[in-house]
Amino acid sequence: MNTVNLKINNIPVVAPEGATILEAAHLVGIRIPTLCYLKEINAIGACRICVCEVKGARGLAAACVMPVGEGMEVFTNTPALQRYRRTTLELILSTHRTDCLSCTRSTDCELQQLCREYGVDMNRFTKKDQGYHTDASMPHLVRDNSKCILCRRCVAVCQKNQYAGVIETCERGYDTHIACAFERPDQDGHRGTGAQRARPAGRVLRDADRHQCGGQAGGRPAPVGLRPGI
Repeated sequence: MNTVNLKINNIPVVAPEGATILEAAHLVGIRIPTLCYLKEINAIGACRICVCEVKGARGLAAACVMPVGEGMEVFTNTPALQRYRRTTLELILSTHRTDCLSCTRSTDCELQQLCREYGVDMNRFTKKDQGYHTDASMPHLVRDNSKCILCRRCVAVCQKNQYAGVIETCERGYDTHIACAFERPDQDGHRGTGAQRARPAGRVLRDADRHQCGGQAGGRPAPVGLRPGI
């Protein structure tokens, strides 16, 4: 196996050729925060939380997709990166329903944990209600896009792990959201329980959670809480 030599936070690292910065960092116990990354399933650099500084590079590099190179020097937690990640998290929260105190997944949420770690100001940016409606068309789970952070982990699991492919990103830009084709209800939602476990924020609530949070009319589970990832 061919290897490359690099430095991460001034620590010498020998990594397999073709490995990403994130994988190389894990080899020496260096943690790089992520939200959209899911090992061997979803590595798309969408959340921008894992960005790092690479000496000589023009901009920041997403660690989950950037391959290592011979002689590369990487810095993963500089003051500038901490400010960048804090702002990114605050922008995510600007379109995210933050009812954490009533959340069944509070203290067990990747997004919530990162916000606490980086001292995020939850009200820095004016919140905008995108007008998403809760989809309670399935008896065993509720889909709530007001909790979605567009990490696309659920999409990757649905396609690559369950081979169902019933959900995908729809629209563009600010209107981007996760849904079934043609905005149809999740009629194949019985396959979606694996995908919902991959989400780092509370877009989907399982039937098992209804006993923890009460319920809605008709016995449906109430869509509360931030969803932990795998």
